[in-house]
Amino acid sequence: MMRAIAAACLACAWLLVFPALAQGGEATIDSVRFRNFGISSGLSQVTARALLQDERGFLWIGTQDGLNRFDGYNFKVYSRDRRDASSLGDNHITTLVRGDQGLIWIGTMSGGLNRLDPSNDQIMVYRNRPDAADSLAADGVVSLLKMASGSLWVATTAGGLQSFDPESALFTGVGPAASRLGVIRSMIALPDGGVWLGGTRGLWRYQPEQDQWAPVASDLAGLSDIQALAADRDGSLWVGTTRSGLWHLDAEGRELMQYRNEPGRSDALPDDQVRALLYTRSGQLWVGTMNGLAIHQPASDHFLTWRYDAGDAGSPAGNRIASLYEDRDGLIWIGSWTGGFSIHNPATQVVRLIRNHGRDRTSLPASPVRALWMDHDGTLWMGILEGGGLIHYDLERGVLQRWVHDPGDPDSLAGDVVQSIARTPDGRLWVGTQGAGISRMRTDGSGFDHFKRGDQPGSLGDNVIQVLYIDRAGELWVGSETGGLAHWLGEERGFEVYRNDPADPRSLQTNSIYSIAETRDGSFWVGTFGAGLARFDRSKGQFEHFREEPGNLTSISHNSVSIVTETHDGVMWVGTQGGGINRVDRFADGTLKFTAIGKREGLGAEAIGTLIEDRNGILWIGTTVGVNSYDPATREVRSFSASDGMDKSGYFIGSVARGEDGMIYFGGLRGVLAFDPEHLPQRGRAPRVVLTELRLNNAPVRLRHMDPDSPLPRAIHAVDELNLPPGLSSVALDYSAMDFANPDGLRYAYRLDGLDTDWIQSAGLSRTAAYTNLSPGDYLLRVRAKDGEGGDYGPETRLRLSVSPPAWRSNGAIAGYVAVFSLLVAGLALITRRRWERDRRAAEAVRRSEERLKLALWGSRDELWDLDLRTGRMDRENILPIISHAAQVQFKSREQFLKQVHPDDQPDVLNALNQHVLGESEFYENTFRMRTLDGTWCWVLSRGFAVERDAQGRALRMVGTSRDVSASAESAEALRRLNDELEQRVEERTRALRLSNRELQFTLGELKNMQKQLVESEKMAALGGLVAGIAHEINTPLGIGVTAASHLEDATRELMKVIADGRITRSTLAAYQNDALSSAQLILSNLRRAGQLIKSFKQVAVDQSSEQAREIDLKSYLEEVLVSLGPALKKTAHKITISCPEDLHVRTFPGAISQIVVNLVMNSVIHGFEGIAEGAIRIECQSYDEEWLLLYRDNGVGMSEEVRQRVFDPFFTTKRGQGGSGLGLHVVYNLVTQLLHGSLDCISSPGQGVEFQIQMPKRAD
Repeated sequence: MMRAIAAACLACAWLLVFPALAQGGEATIDSVRFRNFGISSGLSQVTARALLQDERGFLWIGTQDGLNRFDGYNFKVYSRDRRDASSLGDNHITTLVRGDQGLIWIGTMSGGLNRLDPSNDQIMVYRNRPDAADSLAADGVVSLLKMASGSLWVATTAGGLQSFDPESALFTGVGPAASRLGVIRSMIALPDGGVWLGGTRGLWRYQPEQDQWAPVASDLAGLSDIQALAADRDGSLWVGTTRSGLWHLDAEGRELMQYRNEPGRSDALPDDQVRALLYTRSGQLWVGTMNGLAIHQPASDHFLTWRYDAGDAGSPAGNRIASLYEDRDGLIWIGSWTGGFSIHNPATQVVRLIRNHGRDRTSLPASPVRALWMDHDGTLWMGILEGGGLIHYDLERGVLQRWVHDPGDPDSLAGDVVQSIARTPDGRLWVGTQGAGISRMRTDGSGFDHFKRGDQPGSLGDNVIQVLYIDRAGELWVGSETGGLAHWLGEERGFEVYRNDPADPRSLQTNSIYSIAETRDGSFWVGTFGAGLARFDRSKGQFEHFREEPGNLTSISHNSVSIVTETHDGVMWVGTQGGGINRVDRFADGTLKFTAIGKREGLGAEAIGTLIEDRNGILWIGTTVGVNSYDPATREVRSFSASDGMDKSGYFIGSVARGEDGMIYFGGLRGVLAFDPEHLPQRGRAPRVVLTELRLNNAPVRLRHMDPDSPLPRAIHAVDELNLPPGLSSVALDYSAMDFANPDGLRYAYRLDGLDTDWIQSAGLSRTAAYTNLSPGDYLLRVRAKDGEGGDYGPETRLRLSVSPPAWRSNGAIAGYVAVFSLLVAGLALITRRRWERDRRAAEAVRRSEERLKLALWGSRDELWDLDLRTGRMDRENILPIISHAAQVQFKSREQFLKQVHPDDQPDVLNALNQHVLGESEFYENTFRMRTLDGTWCWVLSRGFAVERDAQGRALRMVGTSRDVSASAESAEALRRLNDELEQRVEERTRALRLSNRELQFTLGELKNMQKQLVESEKMAALGGLVAGIAHEINTPLGIGVTAASHLEDATRELMKVIADGRITRSTLAAYQNDALSSAQLILSNLRRAGQLIKSFKQVAVDQSSEQAREIDLKSYLEEVLVSLGPALKKTAHKITISCPEDLHVRTFPGAISQIVVNLVMNSVIHGFEGIAEGAIRIECQSYDEEWLLLYRDNGVGMSEEVRQRVFDPFFTTKRGQGGSGLGLHVVYNLVTQLLHGSLDCISSPGQGVEFQIQMPKRAD
């Protein structure tokens, strides 16, 4: 009895949720559309093999790469992790079934049976254990069935069947042996507890009363390989097979019908491989095959088939169907092998989208429908874009006839782009085209008569027709793109055209007409493009214009009017192309008031294409982004989306029709939208929100069994309260109402009691309650949802939140604070007492100090004054007795005081006083004369200081002293006279010093010139020494050459004498030859030596005297310089070595380099090697990017720090009187720093030799 009552309640609820299905209407090919989800949506893999909804509403999708949980917006993926024992046993999911207590049982391809507890995301895996008979038969699970007893029937790839007891976790074999049952692919439980089973060994039935297992229909060929089963509500059975199509059996297993694919028949089963079956609660049989999805139509016993179409977003996700499922709201879920999954809402089957279906000739030739006309017989006339022409369409049979333009047939349709259609009362059909004028169909259907723009009277104003309209008298009116408004007057007169006349303000303001309408009061209205709405007085041929007025909200909201209509209550409505719709209130004086409804009021867009009233007074609006309805009585705007079966691709201007049965038709980009407003999907169950994710500090929170520090003991949707740690910067909770029919249309609201004072609204795409820096305390989060188009909110979902205080705010810390505070109070009391005692002593000290101050003033005979600069009042203490007003202890004003000051001194007194008042001087001090008692004047020294200033720094109060300094003034006068005399003497001495200074400057100039001459002399002396040395060096090879030449001359004369005497012998001639050869060789070698010396001398000498820069090979040049130093070094045992890269070339002043090296070497020889027989000098060159370094070192006696610091000073020498000029190293310094733009440093200490580091640029010019 209770089961019957529950079934009846379910049936009633179903009728409320799906009224269209309750009426018994069958689906059509145009009324079924799908929303698809794949990898781009977040699905882990494209094959949706298994589908399931849990008790909280989550949809679970088993794929070949993980298990997916879907909340209508986001996916959460569960995958195998070999390091996590609580993860899936295998990523390939084959089947899903709900268990008790919210558990989900998962069959996998090779990972055994898995149990998922969604409340804690923990997974238990049951596998085959070869050594245990009570374990899973095989790790490949094919199908599962939850039994009423709580046990689970498990079919594996090993064949046969096992019963699994979740309490004991033991598997027990049931039914016949595996060899008889085969592999069971599908199982369904019957109301009586029986079970249908289908698999590789055919169909079986289990009857629990007799505990009997029996094969069924074993005599039917083709039922030996079963893929899917579905139970009909009449008790019959639907069987899907691998190769023999779909079977329908009665309750006893007898054949009722077999359905096969029949090539060439679109209403036959789409394929013989049936992989999934679903019999819905509303009585629809869905069939998933390997080549399309189908619904069985009981009335015709045929099938409607849908296949994937890349050009149709509303087609299924794929053709190979893997699974079918109906959720708690009646939505159909279709899993495919290759495209993810699809969702279809059967409630939307009351909405048709009449469109192109490829090769189906009964469907539209193309989908965009620019024009619509409802004929009296209920058929539709359509103008089709994309070359579709004119179509006559029957809602049951499809396209009845099509007309297109044939250039070879003058009687054919004038153009293929049809923009407007109308039929006049005489039965003639008028067709307005784009660019080809108007075609009027002949009554016998033999062709068309054409009307176009021309010069002759009665012609159209333009060939681009925007709108055709039949007025209340049955007359035709035409609106064109640039030809104004035309009125058909009959065959003889043709068209009367109304155009814009710039000189006539009562003419049309534009020639572009969008819409025409006549209201019941006889008013005639014209909607224009860009010129607003016009009211046409047909008797006078004049137009009254209504345009948008900036700032006037009662004017029309936009100047492009796309449609004008009048509702049953006589109210006129206007649709615009950018201002939404306008309600037009008309007054007796002819004025109009426009009230706009646009996006602000809820419209999806403000570009309106169509506007029509239904039988209940509701306005239906087609926009560029979809469909809205508007209820003038309640002013409620409702939006419709794909979830309602509505297409959102946009609708054309004026492409609208309404049937006598109340059906409304909108022509749009994707076809004709056809619906009955009274049968549209109604709101279903009140949505209940489920919390889906918790994020702390912007990071998702894992459960505690995964993270010991996590505040989540279980999944967020499974907890009622949550304790959060202190110090969180952000807390965010995601939620969903698990409404898969229209998730984006839901409206959510949430609030956090303890913080929020009102509900916070959010749309479907924004589903996060987020808070930052929550203070410690207790809160209550409340979340609720409702259908976005009004209605009441569903039940609240609540979560108690407790934010722990930081350690410093804990109870123990507070107790400690109290103790510390008590100690502080006690300490403060003690400190206060001590401070009071100290203040008392200080006051006593002040009193004594004042006494001492008065005594000091009395002893010093100084007067103390206190000047209030705001009032000018001056108080006096210890008044000077000599001055007048000695008895006056107070000057009431500054002027009274100044009267006692000598007139000549008053400006100085005021100036000094003002400077200190303005903060320009640190102290006030001035000496001036004051009147004495006997009328004479005495000198007074007054000093003071500002003790109080305002915000701008101006002094407000000054305190100071005055002293009689008459005696000091007399002394100062005498001192002044003495000072004047002294200044005169200083002036005379200064003149003498100036004269001496000029003489010194002249002498200094002479000295500088002398220094320059000495430097040049030093250079010339060095050059002279070079010449002398070279000359001496050349004398040696020249002397040897002369001696050898003299010897050769003597030997030659001797030979000539021997020849003359006739005494020549062979031996004598040979001796002469040897002697001559050796002499010549000796002469030549010494001449070459002299030549080399002269060349080196010449190069070095020229460089020393030249001021031109050139590029030199540094190593070769240094060697030449050392050659020139040969004579100076020849007399000593000192050695010089050079270390320089072979390829180091620099552009420099060679003479300066030579002079630097020579001066350094001679400095070492003269000074450094004093007392040293064999000195060593090393010259090393190093190359860097843009610079080179000359390191000069010797092992001489070195120098003291005092000498080192002055070594580059001019005329500094340690050989004064011994030939040292003191200019050698000074010349080096000047050459390096000024000519070569380098730097040098000297490093030396006594006994350690000397090192000069000279750094110079590679390009010194």
